[in-house]
Amino acid sequence: MLSVKPAEMRSKQKEYFEKAYDGETIIVPRPKSRNVVILSEKKYNEIMQAIRILKYASLINTELTEGNSDNSQPIFSNEEVEKKMSAYLRMEKRKKEKPFPDDYDPKKVRAQAMEDKYGRFA
Repeated sequence: MLSVKPAEMRSKQKEYFEKAYDGETIIVPRPKSRNVVILSEKKYNEIMQAIRILKYASLINTELTEGNSDNSQPIFSNEEVEKKMSAYLRMEKRKKEKPFPDDYDPKKVRAQAMEDKYGRFA
């Protein structure tokens, strides 16, 4: 972590941006504690992902404790909590991907599902 004066940051901006891109965190102090932190987009995304996971874990924890007057018995088993976390991570991954391929046709998907379940129709 580096602390850089604003004037130095302005004069060597490209150099400090490269350092941030390479994983260094840069703090630029400003008056009245209105400091600025510079970090790479990758590091920012990792932090935001961790925050979302913690929020989701907090929701699971709330579900575990709500309505359970006897705290000795959890509402969900460890496997159920792991499933919920896996579902959340899959959901996060899907947000970044395209929802459907370009050649997606819901009628074909439905027809294939029917064929798989009941066999081929004449």
